[in-house]
Amino acid sequence: MSIAVRYKTKYPKIFSCYWGAFPYRINEISSITDEIIENRNKFVEEFNITRRKEIPIRLNTFLGDYGLFGTNPRYYYDHVETYYTKTKQHIIIISPYFTSGSEYEKIVKYFEKGEFKLYKPLYSTCASTFIRVVNYDSATRKYF
Repeated sequence: MSIAVRYKTKYPKIFSCYWGAFPYRINEISSITDEIIENRNKFVEEFNITRRKEIPIRLNTFLGDYGLFGTNPRYYYDHVETYYTKTKQHIIIISPYFTSGSEYEKIVKYFEKGEFKLYKPLYSTCASTFIRVVNYDSATRKYF
């Protein structure tokens, strides 16, 4: 019997998402390795993540201002997750299934345009992870 992969992390409540529901398979080939699980733990600790959070509509609009979520192929937005920090920032991670090749180079440039940074893999060994920290000014109700 296998357990959900989120229970292999130090933060199973935070990772109660699509990724966290995958079974952790002992002695089987899997793209969710102990390294990915450790990367998840470090991600929570590095950014002081408190919880998973759905992406607010205003934040979606903010990202659209960069030309994201519009014209490029839908598979660029594979495995989108959003989190919230102790300092009230939103952390967006996107993990498309590309790690090399010409399409990968296009994806890197595309996400850099939207101020995403390439990060250590958080989804699987077969996917690259891009991360963006977004701040919110409650006085002006604007993201930056």
